[in-house]
Amino acid sequence: MKIQIPLDFEQLNIMNRLLSPVYEIKSETRAQKINISILRDLSDKFQIKYYSKKKDRDLLNSRKKFKMSLKFHEAESLRTFLAMCLDTLIFTTLERSKVSRLHNYIDQKTI
Repeated sequence: MKIQIPLDFEQLNIMNRLLSPVYEIKSETRAQKINISILRDLSDKFQIKYYSKKKDRDLLNSRKKFKMSLKFHEAESLRTFLAMCLDTLIFTTLERSKVSRLHNYIDQKTI
């Protein structure tokens, strides 16, 4: 089962920055190792998408939305990660709005 997530370039940039430090997280339990493994795969996906869209970006299509396909377990892991980030990290108002919107969208699709 796959879930299509609509993103704009700013959301993609925020997700790339949020997921990049995942490689530095140490895990102890089996559940943590599973989640970190999924988040590392997601980090790679978002990074590849970010650099491909960064190349194609110009003033005309900077607000253009595109879709990213995630498997159900990836979407659920990302939803959990975003909820944790919203609770613990400090965002600007725009970033918090975009992360919250993405979290709510994934939450609706994974019910």
